[in-house]
Amino acid sequence: MSQKHSNSPQRVGVTRYAAGEGGGGGFGGLGGGELREKMVEFATVMRNYSETIAAKNTAYVESTRKTIDVISSHIETVRTTIKAVAPERATISADDAHIEKAMREALAP
Repeated sequence: MSQKHSNSPQRVGVTRYAAGEGGGGGFGGLGGGELREKMVEFATVMRNYSETIAAKNTAYVESTRKTIDVISSHIETVRTTIKAVAPERATISADDAHIEKAMREALAP
């Protein structure tokens, strides 16, 4: 013969104690109605806190996405610039090769 958990003697006793029955006065001396009000107040505070954290997380994710987009755009700009300048650097290097050779020869022991 099994009993449901909610009808067990221990559960009923805890529920009655929390509601302020049985001379215990409930948690912290609060009556059943006061306890319920405090629990609702606490639940409301926690829900608001949770919603605030969720909003901050959403804003953080959006900010991160925008930052990544900006950085990606800048990387592409730099790559394009390097490709445009690279042939010019190669030409300068070839033109200055004789200067580098002369300096090595002058500094050789």
